[in-house]
Amino acid sequence: MKITWSRLFSSVAVALCAAVSACGPMEDELAADDESLVACGAALAVRAVTASSDDGNVAANVLDGDRNTRWSALGKGSTLTVDLGSRQPLCGVSIAWYRGDVRKSTFALSASADGQTFAPLTSETSSGTTTRLRTTLLPVGATGRYVRVTVNGNLENDWASITEVRVRGEATTGGGTGGGTAGGIGGGIGGGAGSAGTAAPVFNGSTAYVEIGDDDAYSQVTHGGLTIEAWVRPDSLSMSHREGSGYVHWMGKGEAGAHEWTTRMYQAGNAESRDNRISFYHFNPSGGLGAGSYFQDPVKVGEWIHVVGTIDQTTLRIYKNGALRDSDLLSGYSIRPQNTSSPLRIGTRDFNSFFQGSVARVAIYSAPLPPARIAAHYAARTGNYDAAVLSESTLVGYWRLNETSGTTAFDATGRHHGSYKGGAVVGGAQFRP
Repeated sequence: MKITWSRLFSSVAVALCAAVSACGPMEDELAADDESLVACGAALAVRAVTASSDDGNVAANVLDGDRNTRWSALGKGSTLTVDLGSRQPLCGVSIAWYRGDVRKSTFALSASADGQTFAPLTSETSSGTTTRLRTTLLPVGATGRYVRVTVNGNLENDWASITEVRVRGEATTGGGTGGGTAGGIGGGIGGGAGSAGTAAPVFNGSTAYVEIGDDDAYSQVTHGGLTIEAWVRPDSLSMSHREGSGYVHWMGKGEAGAHEWTTRMYQAGNAESRDNRISFYHFNPSGGLGAGSYFQDPVKVGEWIHVVGTIDQTTLRIYKNGALRDSDLLSGYSIRPQNTSSPLRIGTRDFNSFFQGSVARVAIYSAPLPPARIAAHYAARTGNYDAAVLSESTLVGYWRLNETSGTTAFDATGRHHGSYKGGAVVGGAQFRP
């Protein structure tokens, strides 16, 4: 096997990054040279950097702080992938291009939680006016462990040539009293519209919802267990678009012939004397009676409630504000969970009822979270709630729903971004549990 000195240096440099954090935090003398840095966070520590190929100018060169070295590869679609070591909130990627003052390069940025499946973040063309670092801002809510730059040639040829790269974390911004982190959780005072970090959507109770495409990971049978976690804020105890005996589905994965799980809130005056009952159900695909666990307590309009539902191979459980409240056997209703193609919706399940209020920080895990972890999540509500959620190894989807513009509901894991539909007011509420 032929080993060049440049490749040997690359291996040693990457190993040092992993072993002693020699490559991070990457806040070096080039930071002040970045002529496009705006409200974006510091350069994040890097565990490793790899490339799809190179010509002897290796990937490790983009971390050495020297614009006289570079990574280069021939061919459109060449990739450079940065491993941050763990999933991180992201706000931007700073790139310095070789010969960047005389030619424009076309590139795309994407992120991944596992290094296998990458979700697109944005695409752009470099300025063609500078060899210095320039920062491309990422969508609000972007996270990932792996960040990839895909280069699709330049105006002269098909080479990809980058001298330096920095991946940046989110900026700290104000969010009312207590502030917060963009894309994270802030304190905030008042019940009006939220700023980035404290924002939450408002559902009008008649047409508004979020829809997220189907994923096998959102079904109990895929891994033998599931956890659904969310914060819910009802703005009425007598919502008009109700169904059945007088209840509203405020989130769920199910539609005709393809039912799975759902969360439900019974309205005042319902036919079963279940006012304010909040339930977590699982059904057979055909529907009918489902196995459900619930709590039934007084509810204040405008109050945020932490709801967690778990399901394993035999039992459903529901938690309120970090504490277990009820459990029920699937066998009691002959429920045999199956994987269907129905989408996940927030604000409704299948358009037969609509929730009036706000839902935020929705997370799905591919196993039942232990009770201690659920309690820890609730305890983190006034601290770094994002960190508590993102630290879970079984996390398969996390929609903060803290956008303040646009129609995209970003998934922090990068698996499946959703869409605001039906007049949902993006950023219309303030998340303050």
